[in-house]
Amino acid sequence: MNLKTTLLLLPFMVLLFILPFPGTVVLRLACLAAAFLIVAISWRRLSPPPFPCKRAIALWAGVVIASLLVAVDPAYSLGEIKYEVGYALIAFAAFFAWTRDEKQLRLSCLAVLAGFAVISGSALLGADLRKGEWPSDVYYGGVGGVSNYLVTVGPVLVLTVALFGRRHSRKWLALLGLAFGAVALLSAQRALWPALGLQAALVCVWVWQVRAVAVDPVRLALTGTILLALIGAGIYVSDQYRTGGNPESPVAMGKDLRPRVWKKVGEEILAHPLSGAGFGLGVMSKAYPALLPAEGKVFWHPHNLVLNYGISAGVPGMVAVLALFAALAWRFWQLALRGERLARLAGLAGAAMVAGVLARNMANDFFVRDGALLFWALAGMLFGYALRHGSTSGDDQASLRQEPRGIVVAEA
Repeated sequence: MNLKTTLLLLPFMVLLFILPFPGTVVLRLACLAAAFLIVAISWRRLSPPPFPCKRAIALWAGVVIASLLVAVDPAYSLGEIKYEVGYALIAFAAFFAWTRDEKQLRLSCLAVLAGFAVISGSALLGADLRKGEWPSDVYYGGVGGVSNYLVTVGPVLVLTVALFGRRHSRKWLALLGLAFGAVALLSAQRALWPALGLQAALVCVWVWQVRAVAVDPVRLALTGTILLALIGAGIYVSDQYRTGGNPESPVAMGKDLRPRVWKKVGEEILAHPLSGAGFGLGVMSKAYPALLPAEGKVFWHPHNLVLNYGISAGVPGMVAVLALFAALAWRFWQLALRGERLARLAGLAGAAMVAGVLARNMANDFFVRDGALLFWALAGMLFGYALRHGSTSGDDQASLRQEPRGIVVAEA
């Protein structure tokens, strides 16, 4: 690999590596600009396929931009739109066009793995040095942001094992799972576990869909029971760790203010369903300060992705963001069922990522800034590879079913 090729790869890899780390805004925007410029210059040579989910993306972006007409703080909302829509779609387009073969896919996955290694290692070491405490101002991010990071990159990490560790995939998956699970438990985020459970369930459905494992009522019931037990155990351990075992703790599940906040936010949205207060996470505190509970300073936004869009753009905003996630998940799922092996796994990783991010952000909203930018970059990467190497023919499904079952399970 010569110097010119290396320099052309760096913006993409550095961007994926640094995105989870707070305080890297200047570097991440510089990398994003460089990546987009490289793609723009090389567009004809890269020859990307047609963009997926164009209607859903256009609807989402259109509704968000239209919310400026009723924004209580147009300058603030315009700045948020620039970042959450403009930069996000630039990242999506850049990685979509750039990831044309396995080489780019491998390099991107390596960058994600390197970022995860630093974050997980730092979190485990920090927990040991601080006796289990996780400050919000550490260089690797607070517990909420890291939990969103886990559901975003988790499927990509499994794809990385399929790319690099085929001979010892189960050992690598076990090692990765230990580090992943330890960080997940340390984050003490109860909402993380249903999202991870949904991702795991999606993988199980995929395995059954492609007939890698025979489906029968006993196996189905056993799998469901194991998943529910793991989700319940994760929630319980996280709650105990977070509250110190004190049910009267202000952060205990029974003391959670979110249901009360969600009820008030829903009532406010229904009071004027066709308009909001402008786009941005901080709009609720600007337009509806009465919705902020006095005893919960962290509730300056709804702590729910869909309700946040409702506050920003009314019911049309809620419909638009749900349609966006549904369209992305469905297109990824289609790609997961046909085409070559890596294209299927890329589609599965994309579907799991979309489902996990949506589920995680039903109890908070980290689909902003670095979290959203990483999501769109990875979505572009996975679509870029899968659409180039996937197939729409029905013959692929038949050929997939003829693959040796043990190999498919190990690779998945």
